[in-house]
Amino acid sequence: MTHLAFLMLVVLGGMSGSTGGGVKSLRARLGLQALGVSFQRLLHPRLARSVKYSGRPIREDVFSGIWVFFTGYFLIAVIAGAVAAAAVYDLETAFSASLTALGNVGPRLGAVGASDTFAHFPILVKAVLAACMLAGRLEVFALTVLVSPAFWRR
Repeated sequence: MTHLAFLMLVVLGGMSGSTGGGVKSLRARLGLQALGVSFQRLLHPRLARSVKYSGRPIREDVFSGIWVFFTGYFLIAVIAGAVAAAAVYDLETAFSASLTALGNVGPRLGAVGASDTFAHFPILVKAVLAACMLAGRLEVFALTVLVSPAFWRR
């Protein structure tokens, strides 16, 4: 249970202005509020309630961006964790390593714990985790734009 709580904090990452990877506290807060409002609208379809931040309502396109970010972030984490798990590592080690790399944070669990390194991973796993570090540091959207062919055609 403590490992799960620890990994949730790793995923959260830093605050909104932080240069570390992670979901960031503002995205998490707005996402949870939007989820709550969506559930309320399921129960009460005519409900006219919006999510507010600093007293101002947040536009729907902002939430679309947040959900796309969450999806991309967790998709990258799952793919990287699956690559590490395919290299015959346990799930705790594999997903801890992928979330640590994506979040650019130090603490890890399993075979890459606080007193261990990433040295024992095969080169393919190290390359995937290095890509996760870039995705976390540059943010998922910036990396997506960078590898998009449409960006380079302009």
